[in-house]
Amino acid sequence: MARVEQVLLTDALKLFDYFKHFPQDPVHLIIESEVRQANGMATTFPKNKIILYTMPPEAESNLLASDDWVRTLVLHELTHVIQGDMTSGFPGLMRNIFGGLFKWNLFTPRWFSEGSAVWAETAFTAGGRNRYVMNNLQLDRYLLQPGSCDNISCLDDAPTPPYQGLSYYLGGKFMEYLENKRPGTVRCLMKDNSANVPFFLYLSFRGCLNQEIEDSFLEFIASYRLDLIKKQKNFAYLPWSKQAERL
Repeated sequence: MARVEQVLLTDALKLFDYFKHFPQDPVHLIIESEVRQANGMATTFPKNKIILYTMPPEAESNLLASDDWVRTLVLHELTHVIQGDMTSGFPGLMRNIFGGLFKWNLFTPRWFSEGSAVWAETAFTAGGRNRYVMNNLQLDRYLLQPGSCDNISCLDDAPTPPYQGLSYYLGGKFMEYLENKRPGTVRCLMKDNSANVPFFLYLSFRGCLNQEIEDSFLEFIASYRLDLIKKQKNFAYLPWSKQAERL
């Protein structure tokens, strides 16, 4: 509990500052020691709540992407709370009258909510799953398959490994690409979508990027595959000793 408190005191402000949002409602933090899994969960409907499991990550856990898995986990789940707590426009008006039942901002595709949280845990720490070598190798192998992920619907419905993990791995890379292209994009998408009714995220892509959501994704995936091809070519020309170092 002390470590979680330290992370909240030293790192939470980075998220609040970037997203320009401090939760309107209290955030209830629950530390769960009975669950034998290194993970957590967050919800904002109808109350803001984060549950963190105390089990440390095992060898196959992608939380090993960071030297400090507690920091990664806390910031990941806190990003979910920040997103879900944002309300404006019609949902914001109704929330003022009826309370948390109108906190709809987490009703988005999994690739957006999880991708945004993976982006945040990577952008605001020295670790994060966007930097995890094993995730990246699995993602590269998947995208080299013919016909893999040629439209945005694949992100939440991958028929082959990494299955549901793709919404984290590739969703995080997608958010990173958009943020690098135009700083503040993740914040803009979350904030703009907070005025939408559920499942109208595409309107926020139009508002923040002046681009259709599918066009944004296809541009990203083409760029990612091009970089992957270049990386393979450069790798092939390295001496075997250097190739081993890269692996």
